[in-house]
Amino acid sequence: EQGNIQLLQYGGELDPDARGGTRLLPHGGLHLGGGGVNRFVRVRTRSTLDVGGAGSHASLFVTAHGSIGAVVPLNDSQIRLSAALQSRLNALVQYLPRHAGLNPRAFRAFQPLRNNVQMHERRLVDAQLISEFMLLDRTKRAEIARLCNASEPQIFATLSVVDDVTRRF
Repeated sequence: EQGNIQLLQYGGELDPDARGGTRLLPHGGLHLGGGGVNRFVRVRTRSTLDVGGAGSHASLFVTAHGSIGAVVPLNDSQIRLSAALQSRLNALVQYLPRHAGLNPRAFRAFQPLRNNVQMHERRLVDAQLISEFMLLDRTKRAEIARLCNASEPQIFATLSVVDDVTRRF
């Protein structure tokens, strides 16, 4: 309805917000541009994704406006690196190209129905934004990689996992 996609997960038994592990907690969200998701389809991924230990399936979705997207499983180290990269790129938004005049930071910002929705973790990352890392010049890439406590090859490896799944589109 609001054009958002949200990742929910059961909280741990020790988390007071989870009420003993029986309550779903938000762990990430993205705004998809106004159109709600019409359908999710689970597809088998290539076997190269299995090497990372993340899983062998992804979920493709289509929005009411005709956009196609994917929810790709990543292992914990890849999601931490992707989230750190996204936060660094959001901070350096002036260096990113602006598609159709949209602000890269505000365009995909989750827009909850209620203002009291708190994300416990950022485990849903905008792959379109983090792929802009490859378009930066070499010095900016090295600086951002250093700020993320990673090397450029580690970041490229994480981006290639997502690219392997979405390459067929």
